[in-house]
Amino acid sequence: MKIDPRKAAMIGVAATTIFTLAGCRAEDNDIPAVYGPDISVEDNKPECVYGPEAMFETPEPSAEVVSGAGAASDVDTKVSDAKDEQDDREFLEKVYREFAAELTPHDKKNPAGDYIAIVDAGMPVLLVTDSIIGGDTGEQEKHMNSAHAYMYAYNYDKEKVEYIGYINSTGSGYPLLVSDGYVIGGFHHSSRKLTVKDGKGEMEEIDGFYLNKKKLTHTVYSVYHGGEDKISKDKIAIKDMNDEDRHDYYGSTLVNEDGTYNDDTYVVFEKLS
Repeated sequence: MKIDPRKAAMIGVAATTIFTLAGCRAEDNDIPAVYGPDISVEDNKPECVYGPEAMFETPEPSAEVVSGAGAASDVDTKVSDAKDEQDDREFLEKVYREFAAELTPHDKKNPAGDYIAIVDAGMPVLLVTDSIIGGDTGEQEKHMNSAHAYMYAYNYDKEKVEYIGYINSTGSGYPLLVSDGYVIGGFHHSSRKLTVKDGKGEMEEIDGFYLNKKKLTHTVYSVYHGGEDKISKDKIAIKDMNDEDRHDYYGSTLVNEDGTYNDDTYVVFEKLS
């Protein structure tokens, strides 16, 4: 019987394909072998599968999959950090409230007051004042602001609350604000902002706003136990200042588009119970 060479070639290709799927080229497919239901493969034997699944290579883990564990670890770390921060704030709030309740009137070293606020100024800090703008009941309670306050901060090394310093504004028309980690006081031509760094207060003052000056005076003080030590004093050209550098009580970052102050920037006090 004569065999058509073309048919022989096709039969050969088909046979090669079948043997490849059956295991002869398993190293190329890198597919686990399955010779029958629940049948194990001998050690070091090429592994392959029967059926159409053998036509597809097992995909290598993508970069996203490989980095998935790392990404999850990053998320876990962020969650852990957030929890630590929240726990720390809850701890400080408890400490601050207990501390404020024990303050006594006319104590010059640790000034007292009937109203407190806990705000973020480099770290959660305690503000204490003896007078507020408006009332402390009903709707007015939402607007319990003040034009001056004493700042306290927790010293982690000494494990106690310490008096940092005093910050104020011109008067009732300029209640204290809090923004970007600073408590800010405003005057007609200057702004002062107070923050806490490494357990010590740092006060910055910008003077000369709205006087048609080309340069403003920028002074930095170290504030601790109510005292001030001048760190530096220089001049800043107005043209070189952006909104972030201005530290201006009236700055655009602190007001709404209609020119009114954003309620979120006011320091809101509560009556000490």
